[in-house]
Amino acid sequence: MPYLKDETPFASIVIASYNSAKTIRRCLQSLRELQTARTYETFVVDSGNDATADIVRAEFPEVQLIKLAKKTPPGAARNLGIRRARGELLAFIDSDCMADPDWLDQIVRSMEEHGVNIVYGALKNGTPWNPVGTTAFYIEFNEFLPGSRRRFSQIFLGGNLGIRKSVFERHGVYYNDFVASEDTLLAWELVQRGEKILFDPLVRVTHINRTALLPMLRHQVVLGWYSGRARRESNLYGRMLLRWRGLCVFLPAIRWLRASMRIVKASVWEYVKFLSVMPLYFLASIYWSYGFMKGIQDRPIPEWYGVNSEPRKRTTAK
Repeated sequence: MPYLKDETPFASIVIASYNSAKTIRRCLQSLRELQTARTYETFVVDSGNDATADIVRAEFPEVQLIKLAKKTPPGAARNLGIRRARGELLAFIDSDCMADPDWLDQIVRSMEEHGVNIVYGALKNGTPWNPVGTTAFYIEFNEFLPGSRRRFSQIFLGGNLGIRKSVFERHGVYYNDFVASEDTLLAWELVQRGEKILFDPLVRVTHINRTALLPMLRHQVVLGWYSGRARRESNLYGRMLLRWRGLCVFLPAIRWLRASMRIVKASVWEYVKFLSVMPLYFLASIYWSYGFMKGIQDRPIPEWYGVNSEPRKRTTAK
């Protein structure tokens, strides 16, 4: 239930948005329909130039809109929401995701049962009958399927995440300005500082994937590039590839093998669907690997991929 304005909410839900007009309604409607007795406030931090802000103002008056004048990386946008949040629990969902009705309660239940301050969850495929969307889903989220086992982790997903606000206050560590891998770097930093991160497959959202081939492939290059840059700028696992760059040619095969093992363990039916998009998966893996090699070499990629400025490492700025 949304909070009354004279109350302090239990949770603050933060959504980073950039040109999300096609998906923001479904995202916010799912939050409006959460089945919980806990009070919560919702922030949309929007830096796009489409109709997203107009939709939020007109159709979701209970949502607090933070409108930014220029395009802002998702981590920096979430930092703004964190600063404004009043809840003791911070919950993050992406603008292209829809929360399950029990999403918020599952986050709290998992935290309490396992004694942790950070919980992230599984993603369901929101474009199951589209081969491009399904390919994007498997290459980006094969590690986080609903059938995966509950486990402690060294990473988390910024699009399906719960963190107690005290974690940020205690460590003084926040998101950096990367366009991608910002959640991986923040999670890694918090683990180094002693926090435990739990993956709980019962904490679920549905992800609406890119369904056009070229935008999906371009996005894989961006994801790979920032993944490579993350290894250059931290002690994140995988840094061996900085020295043994020749091994990057095997990345598409390695990514396929790892994805296969994860998916078949999660669900045989999911694995059958994964096999059905195998050619597209390999193609997308090649694009991701190209971006990764450019990233670890500290070499730029063409601006048409959507990366037009150098990311700045900033994990301690408030």
